[in-house]
Amino acid sequence: MHNNLTKQLLNAATQTAQSLQKSLSLFNIAELCNELASDVLNQKYQPSTYTRFAVCDPKLREIYAPAYRDRLLQCWLVNQAEPIQITGSFGQIN
Repeated sequence: MHNNLTKQLLNAATQTAQSLQKSLSLFNIAELCNELASDVLNQKYQPSTYTRFAVCDPKLREIYAPAYRDRLLQCWLVNQAEPIQITGSFGQIN
């Protein structure tokens, strides 16, 4: 189970958008995915603190960005949920 989750997280890493955090994490991406898989499987995963910064395009805005490992896990979760199709009213799952 652990190796399978690590492979799925590595696949999710190829799907995440380019960022400075991703660039800095690429040199140890296998280790990051392995540790993240262990944390998830052992129910010890805790989200990291958000990075806070400002952008001025088109107006001044404050941005809170999750850490790369959290973005990676979010991408993996979306991949797991994607096969579920919600149709009808009140979220009926078919």
